[in-house]
Amino acid sequence: MQIRSHGCSLFWLLLATGLWACSSPLADQQRVVGLLDAGAGSVAPSLPDIAHAGVPFDITITTFGGACDQPDGADIRTNGLVADITPYDRLPPPSTNCISILHDLPRPVSLVFSLPGLGQVRVHGHGAAVDITLVCSITVVP
Repeated sequence: MQIRSHGCSLFWLLLATGLWACSSPLADQQRVVGLLDAGAGSVAPSLPDIAHAGVPFDITITTFGGACDQPDGADIRTNGLVADITPYDRLPPPSTNCISILHDLPRPVSLVFSLPGLGQVRVHGHGAAVDITLVCSITVVP
């Protein structure tokens, strides 16, 4: 009985402080372009050294956000051997009380280059003061 009582108290505490809202419905949340550099440097996209033309491969894009922020996919545009990626994060409603701590928000992204050559992956997002683009290269073999 005591365990249940503590659980119930914790539930009411979370509800009263707004921390429960970290899992609020998507309709109340805002989708924003991801923060690639929070002032302490950025994390380069994680990608393989080699990819095969016409074969999908995964990379990892990391943005930064608060305790209640969540990664929310990315827009991908590929033109020849250039891939432009814009990652997005989902922010909680403005009235949400969240722990003020910055953490990384990695997300997988699938790419495919149709031609062999030297591919370029450009990730576009926000920096601490200005918008930034991270650029990486990958060898695409037949």
